[in-house]
Amino acid sequence: VQPLPALWEVATDQNILLRRDVLSILSGVGLAVGRTQVGHLYPIVLPMINSSLDPSCQDRDVCLVEDVLALWLNLLRLATSYELHWESLFSRVKDILEQDLEHLKILMLITEGYILLGGSSFLN
Repeated sequence: VQPLPALWEVATDQNILLRRDVLSILSGVGLAVGRTQVGHLYPIVLPMINSSLDPSCQDRDVCLVEDVLALWLNLLRLATSYELHWESLFSRVKDILEQDLEHLKILMLITEGYILLGGSSFLN
């Protein structure tokens, strides 16, 4: 997965299909490595998710939001513990909801995942 961040950076608006492929590959790798090893992907994947959903980011592409949310949900479901990086990423749910309600269903699934994973730590 080491070349994927470089591919992600090179693929701008003109090459959205490449970014979509990178997200798909990362999702597949996450599922393949499973719960015990998925944490090794976090340093690569979580910044991609964060920047892809940041409303102030120039690289943000609304066409990728659904794919990014699906990757986020997959990784969240594979997570074994609630950690700080999950907490900081959750603010993106609010950012998306402020724009529209198109992705409400998957955002509710992500929120449910946070509640199940983080329990009282998340709710506080």
